[in-house]
Amino acid sequence: MKTKCRILFAALPAVGLLGIALCAVSARAEEKKPVVGLVMKSLANEFFKSMEEGARKFAAQDGTFTLVPVGMNSETDIDTQISAVENFITQKVDIICVAPADSVGLVAPVKKALGAGITVVNFDVKLDDKALAKAGLKDLVFVGPDNKEGAYLAGQELAKKLGKGGKVFIIEGNPGADNAKMRKAGFDKAAKEAGLKILYDKTYPPTATDYTPIVRAIKATNADIVFVASYPPDSVGMLRAAQEIGLQPKIFGGGMVGLQFTSVMTSMGPMLNGIVNYDFWAPEPTMLAFPGVKEFLKEYQLRAEKAGVDPLGYYLPPYSYALVQVLGQAVEATKSLDQQKLADYIRATEFNTIVGKVKFGKNGEWAKGRTLMVQYQKIQGNGIEQFRGPGKKVVLYPDEFKSGNIIYPYSAAKN
Repeated sequence: MKTKCRILFAALPAVGLLGIALCAVSARAEEKKPVVGLVMKSLANEFFKSMEEGARKFAAQDGTFTLVPVGMNSETDIDTQISAVENFITQKVDIICVAPADSVGLVAPVKKALGAGITVVNFDVKLDDKALAKAGLKDLVFVGPDNKEGAYLAGQELAKKLGKGGKVFIIEGNPGADNAKMRKAGFDKAAKEAGLKILYDKTYPPTATDYTPIVRAIKATNADIVFVASYPPDSVGMLRAAQEIGLQPKIFGGGMVGLQFTSVMTSMGPMLNGIVNYDFWAPEPTMLAFPGVKEFLKEYQLRAEKAGVDPLGYYLPPYSYALVQVLGQAVEATKSLDQQKLADYIRATEFNTIVGKVKFGKNGEWAKGRTLMVQYQKIQGNGIEQFRGPGKKVVLYPDEFKSGNIIYPYSAAKN
């Protein structure tokens, strides 16, 4: 069999996924355009809205595949997702990329799709390992963060500052979402191990638009840590409310999705100062040292304006590109597109990528966690240029990527 792998330039996570999936089907799709079904969660969420826009634009520019994106009405709309996958099976698409609203409920339709000979790529929220094993599925491609591990690392880092008995306030958005539950479980584990005292542990409805009552309740508890697990609109709302109410815990942040986007950073400006949050990449010297990453970012940013995607591309694009590098190196080494051969090689090999050395553990996750904890520091105004270089998003953890020290407490970073 002649192997042919098109490595796509990753402008968004969805584009990176398309690169992986198209690589897997290219050998059998020589005579026709492959059809890619993209199953996302709620398009009211800025993350998935941007993903759809980026994927559509890339598909139009690339012209070698047909994209069919489908979004849900809400983050927990499992029935619509199942119907979307079933429809793609009926339509006999070549690839299905799915961000499951329910990590267990989507296993059965994914198994059916695989049985129909369709390549499936799972992203954002990992399908449940126990449910996959029960269904007899293994080596399913997953692209996304380890939400539980990331929140656990965040909790460990925060606990170092507070010590045993530190007072914590937890607020969680959209409690039915799997990734929110995993982040909550990870932080709970770290808090228990460190002996932190949970003063308040509440959720708020996903339809919330006014966050001032929530922040007032937080302020009244006089918590040392305010850990927030939120999606982009909630993250922005919580931050604005905290500024308005004058919230002053010792540490504020945690698992706030959306603060990483350039549009959010420029709109929030100095309000970000002092926030400690998870991230995947930052323009710090420790992250810029890897071969190829500067060249990647230069090329990405040249293309980003025309593509209408994030102009800096620091949050996920480096990893989107790196994951295609991993697959490309595996294809070249094995001279095959056989999924089992590729899985065996990837599991056993350390790869050199633009995000550094990549090695996977027995469970398919990173052999060593790479989720960053960063603190926004010394931001002035709302200009984009300040975010291009180091010093505004300082890496606190892991130690090998640390680029500076935390400004503590939160109020000190605000001044």
